[in-house]
Amino acid sequence: MSQDKTEKMEYFISLLDDYIDGKLGEGQTAEIEQGLKEDPFLIEVLKQHVQARANIRVAGEDELRNKFANSFEPIPDVAEPKSNILKILIPIILLLGLAAAAYFYFSGQQHEPEQRPMTASVAESPEKMLLASVDDPSYDLLRSESDTLAASSWQEAVQAFVTKDYKEAIVILSGLSQDSSFVKNHLGKFSLMKGVSNLKLEQFAEAEQSLFKIEADNPYYDQAEWYLALTYFYAGDKAKAKLHMEQISNNSAHYKRSQVKTYLDKLGE
Repeated sequence: MSQDKTEKMEYFISLLDDYIDGKLGEGQTAEIEQGLKEDPFLIEVLKQHVQARANIRVAGEDELRNKFANSFEPIPDVAEPKSNILKILIPIILLLGLAAAAYFYFSGQQHEPEQRPMTASVAESPEKMLLASVDDPSYDLLRSESDTLAASSWQEAVQAFVTKDYKEAIVILSGLSQDSSFVKNHLGKFSLMKGVSNLKLEQFAEAEQSLFKIEADNPYYDQAEWYLALTYFYAGDKAKAKLHMEQISNNSAHYKRSQVKTYLDKLGE
């Protein structure tokens, strides 16, 4: 490797952390991305660097977990009560405690007020429609086959989303949003994941803003229609929710046409 090429490679490697974290300016970002296109070795270095960071993070988490576990004294063995009275009383007290817990649990279930609209699987009654039970978009719609640094960050966002860590998904997507070419080429699934994550966190204005970016000619438009209607429904905007849900109901080809009736019935009450 020539001296110039060696110096150039060292320069690129010095920028890796800031590039991964999205901290580089436009000039340096364009410079390193051009280097990635021209030099397969640099791509391999990036992959190894990303993996090394992940390994360091996992090792750090394991160390913290071990420190946390070792910070507690072992629970001493409890001596069996010698008194016959105690042997009789303890099971009775335990049974009474379980009976009281069961009473309060079922009593709370029967008298718990319904405060906000409601999602659930369509098979459930409308009264139990909780937002947390809204189905997320399919993983197959979100995954990426591309093997680039941006795609690796995307897969991390997908992993967070699939495990319902919506806050982490939004953090990763915010970093990815600095890569304008990636967002432009994947606008549909990018905006869908961000919109649904915000919906699940009850950040309705942000959810609406993201889902609105998906236009009618985008393959993800029918998904955006559905989650946008749900956004209005859970935000309590009945007029907009009804308008969008009726549009879905009138579209014989829409994949949520059969499910939207449950929500329309609830809006009509």
